Amino acid sequence: DLERLHYYVAIDRIRKKLVVAIRGTMSFQDMATDARQKYVPLHEGSDYVVPEGFLNCAKRIVREVKELKSVRSFLDENKDYGVVFTGHSLGGSASIICTILLTLDKSWSIDVSAYSVGPPPCVSKDMSTQENLKLYSVVFRDDIVPRMCLH
Repeated sequence: DLERLHYYVAIDRIRKKLVVAIRGTMSFQDMATDARQKYVPLHEGSDYVVPEGFLNCAKRIVREVKELKSVRSFLDENKDYGVVFTGHSLGGSASIICTILLTLDKSWSIDVSAYSVGPPPCVSKDMSTQENLKLYSVVFRDDIVPRMCLH
C-alpha cells in the first residue's frame, strides 16, 4: 500500500511518553513514497510546503493514532503523558511532519515532539525553527540523505 508506513506504539513510563516509532524506507513502495517530492501546502492556506509523499504518510499515521481506542483511553487516563514520534530516514521525516500536524491542531492539547535519525529534508528552515515545535534530528557523519536540498 503506497504511503502506508509501518509503526508501533509503546509506553515509556519513566519519561511519561507514548512513543510512536515509525519504520524507515524498506520496500519498493517506501522508495516510491521517498520519490514523491512534489511540494504541497502543509494544510489549506498554509505558506509552508512539504513533500507530498511524506505529508500523506504523516496524515495517515496521525489519523490512525488519534483513532486508536487504546491510545485515546491511555492518554485520557494519563494526562501527564506526552507523545513522541520517532523514526529513521523516511520514518524520521514522517515523525517530524506528524509532530508539526499535531502541534498545529487546535483540538490536540497533548505535548508532542519528534526525534528523528537521518531524515530526508521535509520542512523549510523557517518552519523548523518555529518556537512551539519540538523537533530534534541526529545525522551520522557524512550521511548525504539529510543534506539533500529541500527545493
